[in-house]
Amino acid sequence: MINEITNREYLITLLENYKLKDLNIFSEAIQAAENEIDGELYEIKNRIDEINRKIPPVVNRQPTEEHYEIWDELSEEYFEQSLKSDYLNAFAEMKVIYFFKNLEINMKSLIVLAYPNVITKGFYKWENMISFFKSIDIDVSKISGYNEAMLLKQLNNSIKHSEVINNDLKRIPEFSSIEYFTPEAINLFLERIEDNVKLFFKSLIDEIIKERFEFDDTKMDKISEDLYNRMDKETFEKFSESITSKLSK
Repeated sequence: MINEITNREYLITLLENYKLKDLNIFSEAIQAAENEIDGELYEIKNRIDEINRKIPPVVNRQPTEEHYEIWDELSEEYFEQSLKSDYLNAFAEMKVIYFFKNLEINMKSLIVLAYPNVITKGFYKWENMISFFKSIDIDVSKISGYNEAMLLKQLNNSIKHSEVINNDLKRIPEFSSIEYFTPEAINLFLERIEDNVKLFFKSLIDEIIKERFEFDDTKMDKISEDLYNRMDKETFEKFSESITSKLSK
């Protein structure tokens, strides 16, 4: 006879197999558009180089009509180049925002799964989730990959409020020598931290399983002490009998 899986075993299995979902969906969705814009920028650069080679020398500081026509042509190409570059930058910034939002959503889903009785209405805020974990003795700041998750949060917040790289972000290697966000710097940053953020999420799952289902002597003493202080003697004895009864089944 096959033993029925217990709620404990089932939930542990669900948690152990829970992965950071849909991390690359956005990146994959815009890849074709990014490739197309990259190709267009390459063509624009070639046209700019070709136009520059056509500019004749200016004699006696007196530009001719031909000069003005060529400069107008160059101006249009530079404008188009700037526009296409802005598109790529927007895509890169959106990857950051999606990545962090995805992390937040999945952390909230973990809480819903592991702690179904917890009210998660305010957990759209990162700080509220961190406070919840602290309340159950999970120190998120000590989890592997936490620093990279915080860098992602920091970059996400900065992108939403400014195009200028502030002094805090300049401590991040990819942004240390630039003043404004570029798609190259953002993409390099995401590539560097992605695995560590995944590790953070996986390690958080391990901590939740430990908090939820592992009981050492200290933890059991704390639980029994709490119940003993809340119950009268008769109720505590009935509770003890109930536990013993369940163990004998």
